[in-house]
Amino acid sequence: MRPIDISIERIRTKLREMSSLVENLVNEMSKGVYKIEDVSDIVTKIRLLRTEIHSLVIETIARFQPVASDLRYLIASLEISYGLFRFSRYALDMAYMFKNLLGEEEKECDFEITRKMLPHVVKMMRDSIESFMYKDPTIANEVVKYDSNVDVMLAQAIERARKEINKCTYLDLIMAIYLERIADHSVYIASDTLFLI
Repeated sequence: MRPIDISIERIRTKLREMSSLVENLVNEMSKGVYKIEDVSDIVTKIRLLRTEIHSLVIETIARFQPVASDLRYLIASLEISYGLFRFSRYALDMAYMFKNLLGEEEKECDFEITRKMLPHVVKMMRDSIESFMYKDPTIANEVVKYDSNVDVMLAQAIERARKEINKCTYLDLIMAIYLERIADHSVYIASDTLFLI
């Protein structure tokens, strides 16, 4: 094993930890858990992991002066840590939206589009990380292709909010916009994976 491989494995371990926290956070959000304090604590942990990854990448570049595939992996790691952090920030924004716009009225809304989009977006997020970890171009390409389905659902949310103007459809649309952004970041991660390979 080359000395640089030890550093790269440390970065990979931090990315896995970060990915696991993000996936758990999004899964909790899909169950309707929007407690700002809980979400904020997890976002803080994810932010700290992102900082650690950045430090490790800079240290690895400085110590080993990597070239070719190692350098591409390190650059992609920076991009992916940013994407994972953005996932968590969107989750926190969603929690604030629920608290400020709904409060105790949450059960009055069905969030039809959000409920439909969530499993698709969680799958895209999970697959994008998996494609990177295993350098799998097939999974990465599937994530990129799947994005059009999320775009269709966002268009449905826009149309529904246009026809039925009320607090619930408005909030459903906002959540759909956030989920579409998470899907876009999943595509960025998948694209970075294809660049890496």
